[in-house]
Amino acid sequence: QKVGKTVVSAPCTSTTDCYTFSDIAYNKVLGEFYIADGLATAPGVRIFDGATGTEKTTKPIDMKLPPASIFFYPVQP
Repeated sequence: QKVGKTVVSAPCTSTTDCYTFSDIAYNKVLGEFYIADGLATAPGVRIFDGATGTEKTTKPIDMKLPPASIFFYPVQP
């Protein structure tokens, strides 16, 4: 399944059509993909619906620094 945008090998100059992701993780419980987007102008975490590929976030979730990786911490019942 393609996730929202196109991945290209050439440098991207658009701030809305490109991602500079360092990690991608799938949360099988929620059915979502999480992308660590390090785009210089708008770094953060983006969330996509795993079934449709539609982005669920309207803008990257600000982590105060460009995210490098994503880890899901197991929750104990």
